[in-house]
Amino acid sequence: MGRAMLPKPGVRADVIITQLGDLLAQETYPTGVLDSNSLLHHAPPNQMRWDGVIGSPVRLVVPLRVVQELDDKKASNSKPLRQRAAKRLRQLGGRD
Repeated sequence: MGRAMLPKPGVRADVIITQLGDLLAQETYPTGVLDSNSLLHHAPPNQMRWDGVIGSPVRLVVPLRVVQELDDKKASNSKPLRQRAAKRLRQLGGRD
């Protein structure tokens, strides 16, 4: 997927926000917003050929609400759904 930008320890939040804003302003990629349905029932985002779907590189955004929905699905009665939700959260966190 894209490059991860991790702040240095001790950097103030307003500085990080400004740096992120500057970075986003430099890149002119289309933005795609992923929802919980696409994350749970389709191929993982890092396995998609976004340039083939969109026609160019794309910036993917996962709203906090979607992360919360995935977290809620980990308590589902459906074992496969629980497992997919947990796996996608690990992937989003860069641990899988």
